[in-house]
Amino acid sequence: MIDKRDALVEDSNAGTIFCSRYYHYRADKHPSRLMTTLLNKWFITGCLVWLVVFTTRKLGHPLPQYINGYITDVFAIPVIASLALCFQRVAVIKSDHYTLSAWHVAFITAYVALVFEVLLPAFSKTYTGDRIDVLLYIIGGIFFYQVMNKPVLEVRG
Repeated sequence: MIDKRDALVEDSNAGTIFCSRYYHYRADKHPSRLMTTLLNKWFITGCLVWLVVFTTRKLGHPLPQYINGYITDVFAIPVIASLALCFQRVAVIKSDHYTLSAWHVAFITAYVALVFEVLLPAFSKTYTGDRIDVLLYIIGGIFFYQVMNKPVLEVRG
């Protein structure tokens, strides 16, 4: 997170330069801003878990209830929040140093819980509301905020 002692400096010849007490960084010269966010091992794990569970369901193979009903809920918020973080870093803020605030993560968690556990079950018989799912969304949100939501401090060339 950028504090008041840090600054973004605009230079027409050099582009945007992130200046900090600790390091200098050329934000517009980092071609893999998208990849540094989406290649997070936990993001990839969440996507692979979802893909395996989805494929197994479609093929009709039985899964244990805790895997079929709950494992994807734990990874839902980390995956969704990672996509939001990636969008912010690439399209809005344009800096690998940007992180989502606790309020952003809480909003994402509350929104997903409201939509999937309250609204959709009220309008569709396909969905069921489950308090355990809400708890798993919260755990996933806390995990994302504390483990995954980190600025990229090292630029590998």
